[in-house]
Amino acid sequence: MLGLKTEIVRHGARGVTEGMREWSKLGWYETAAFAAMRGHCCPDAAALRSGFASCRMEQSLAYIANALDDEAKMASARDAYHTAAACVARKGGAPQYGRASMPGSAGKKYFDRITARIRAARR
Repeated sequence: MLGLKTEIVRHGARGVTEGMREWSKLGWYETAAFAAMRGHCCPDAAALRSGFASCRMEQSLAYIANALDDEAKMASARDAYHTAAACVARKGGAPQYGRASMPGSAGKKYFDRITARIRAARR
């Protein structure tokens, strides 16, 4: 996922882009957005691994990758991801996701913007 951040910055060589601003506000939802983008561009890619099977993180990421064409399913997948992320944070795994605390709701709206663009591109 670090490679994706690098590309976002590289393509904004002339200054801060809307993509940079949006990505910086995703918080915990960076991983979910990555899963959505990867599901769009690489549908046959191997499932993402998390190391937090008891939190159902891997299942929630797969759900996101498979809900790209349905807004209602994506909202449900997003909520399942939030639950999994909160579980990971409670178990001390936040630093593995570049986070220091529990997931908040602020990143949801940016995640929803990204998935709406993906859905529109798939039509």
